[in-house]
Amino acid sequence: MGCSLDGNQYQSCALATDCKEWLFLQLDKRRIPREAIREALLRVKGIVDDIGIRSSYGHQFADAQFSFDCQSEMKTEEKSYVGRMAGKKNWGF
Repeated sequence: MGCSLDGNQYQSCALATDCKEWLFLQLDKRRIPREAIREALLRVKGIVDDIGIRSSYGHQFADAQFSFDCQSEMKTEEKSYVGRMAGKKNWGF
């Protein structure tokens, strides 16, 4: 299973392995043969910006803006299924 990050190719990555395991579990639950899936792609673009630190009552808190855009495609012999989800969230850490 191949992965890429910022244009660099990797043989494997933990996120891809987790997604593959999840996909196989879902196929098994629905009694869909794994061989029916010809190709599965997941593209995730994530951006963290507006990182800031604020103080309140003697404590420091950090936060940032997290934006994501996910696109997926699953191909069988008969059809291609496409999905997309995007959003933004203020993230405290």
